[in-house]
This record gives sequence, C-alpha cells and structure tokens, in this order.
Amino acid sequence: MKDLNINRNDNDYIEIERILRRLRSISSSLSVFGILILASMIVNLILMGLSLSKYFHMSNFFVGFLVPFFILLAIASLFLPIIFDMRRRMGDSYFEEISNYLDSKLYRMPEERGNRLYNKARRNLRKYTRSADLPLIPGKFGPAMCFIINSVALTITFVSFFSRAS
Repeated sequence: MKDLNINRNDNDYIEIERILRRLRSISSSLSVFGILILASMIVNLILMGLSLSKYFHMSNFFVGFLVPFFILLAIASLFLPIIFDMRRRMGDSYFEEISNYLDSKLYRMPEERGNRLYNKARRNLRKYTRSADLPLIPGKFGPAMCFIINSVALTITFVSFFSRAS
C-alpha cells in the first residue's frame, strides 16, 4: 500500500510542477502585457493632447504615415486590457489550485522534495501576485479602467482629428 501512496505523491508532484510552469508563463506574459498597456495608454494620452492642441497642424506626412499606425495602436490598446484580464483570471485559477495543493497534500511528501516544492511554489506565487496588477492602476478593476481611459482618449482623438481634417 505504501508503494501506491508514493506513486500518487510522485504524480501529484509532477502535476504541481506542470501547473507551476504554467503559472510562471502566465506571470511573464502578464508583465509584458502590463508594460504594453501602460505604453499604449501613454501614447493614446499624448495623441489626445496633440489632437486637442491648437498649435498642432496636420501635414500630409502625418496623415499618410502616422494615421495607420494610430489605428493599429487604437485597436491594440483596446484589446490588450481584455487579454490581460483573461490571462489574469487563468492565473488566478492556477494560483488557487497551487494554494489548495500546498494546504492539503504537501505534508505527505518526503521532507526534501516537499521543501523544494514549497520554496519553488512560494517564489512562483509571489511573482504572479506582483505581475497580476497593472503598473499604474492596480486591483481587480485595473484592466477595465485602462479600457475606459483608452476608449475615451481614442474617441476624443478621433473626433478632434476628423473635425480638423474636414
């Protein structure tokens, strides 16, 4: 009977290692998405300021070159917070699964393996909690606030640019 228990612990260990790798991957992608969201929000606010400035004059270069870039940025800045939130929710479920595992099954493992796994899990959980918040707008509603800020800035910018063009 002990052999079955050891095999079960080995399978549990392998499973938790797999989940930790996924959580590490999600943490890395959330860090990248957070920086991209922050950068796109800053660029959107700068473009909004330029479009509202009375000293800014549109030229053919600006209309021909930067408007397509601006449209791509607008699309990206609206989808990045949505993708960030989806990844964060996936990470939250892995976080919860790892926490439940550590609470219930860690004490059954051999001490050396259990300590190694516990330390690795703690590092990954800390990294995830740091990367699960956006840089300037932390919290559960951070992605929604970024989406709203980007939407308002883009709407003002589009209206301002197109009212000047006509």
